[in-house]
Amino acid sequence: MITYIYKDIIAAEVEKRSGRKIELGRLNWHADSYHIYGKDIGDAEKRLFERIDSGKFEERVYNFNDPAIKEIYDEAEESIKEKIKNYDKEHEGK
Repeated sequence: MITYIYKDIIAAEVEKRSGRKIELGRLNWHADSYHIYGKDIGDAEKRLFERIDSGKFEERVYNFNDPAIKEIYDEAEESIKEKIKNYDKEHEGK
């Protein structure tokens, strides 16, 4: 949905008004919600619903400013950059 908004609404209007070709760049999306699908309801009950009354909100979520969480992101950064580079090579000119 968000890609549709960026591409088919915003970029299209910028193209129309500017007369220039607009291409979208890469989107790095950080969601702060937990999406629950039918197949995952049992896990969601254990991890979320059953814990609502037993602890603080901060104990049930990840804080992206937490040094341990930041370390996980930092450790993954090079691998992610390599995946992006490989993807770009494979899709060059498409």
